[in-house]
Amino acid sequence: MGDKYEDVMRRNRSRIVLLAIAGLVNYWIAVLVFIVAVLIGTIGILFVRGVLEGGDFGLAWKIIRGIPGAIAWAVAAGWLSSPVMAWLFWGFIAIGTLMAFGMMRGRLGKLERSLPSAGAADERVAGILEAVAIAAGVPAPPLAVLEDVALNSCSVGRKPERATIVVTRGLVDGLTRDELEAVLAYELSRVTSFDTGVATWTSAVTGRTIELSEKSERVMVQLALVVSVRLARRLRARTLRRQAGQRDILALGFTRYPEALLSALEKIEADKKPVVAAGAETAPLWLEWPWPDAREADQVPALGSRIQELRTLVSAVGT
Repeated sequence: MGDKYEDVMRRNRSRIVLLAIAGLVNYWIAVLVFIVAVLIGTIGILFVRGVLEGGDFGLAWKIIRGIPGAIAWAVAAGWLSSPVMAWLFWGFIAIGTLMAFGMMRGRLGKLERSLPSAGAADERVAGILEAVAIAAGVPAPPLAVLEDVALNSCSVGRKPERATIVVTRGLVDGLTRDELEAVLAYELSRVTSFDTGVATWTSAVTGRTIELSEKSERVMVQLALVVSVRLARRLRARTLRRQAGQRDILALGFTRYPEALLSALEKIEADKKPVVAAGAETAPLWLEWPWPDAREADQVPALGSRIQELRTLVSAVGT
């Protein structure tokens, strides 16, 4: 599967670049919506004051009527076409763009630090991962065990050399050795194919917007994110919907026992305990998506449908 695997890696690298661009566009949309919201909010406050002061809307009307006049005066005076304004405009764009990339890099670093350190692993699980990596001919990434009773796993890292595989204690205790080996092979295939990088970038680009929208009670924040949060949800669902089938097919090439992977996925699906450490921002990193929001539950293939597709693939390979 060498050529196919290389194709997957190239596609995933391209997706990471597109995700970064989409995140930048969404950032500027949020900025523009925020500016408009501030202007509308200011005028709204002045109208409320006018109502409280017995219908005195003079200041509000002056601002509304003054906007077209101010724009016309700036055009007539040559302000909008002057070199100074051009430098100010492009300087604002450049600084804002650098800030946006800085925030994305900051979110990536935070995501990579948000899960347990690589030292929190037991020797048995680390030995299984090492054996899988040797069989696959790739380096074994750091491994961590999250003390959580849920059955789940994830990997995080913008690049394979920075990635960490995380398994929950419930997964370690609830699966057989072959099943655990299959899940580790699954996560290893994600890391080496840059699928983990796509999921990590998706979380960094969209997660903070969604998290702020869900948790913030400030009206101005909600208004600023009204468009961006919808775009973030659509971007996240679109990206991860494409990844789900691809990652399952790759996992078959990394494990010697496809039936063990199917059995492990069935146990994970049957387990209804949520991962405590998972939230709106880190949800895309996990093998079984810990749905934080029912609005997204129908936009990414559920584990049950993926199991059915994987079972069909295994049957086709067997025949």
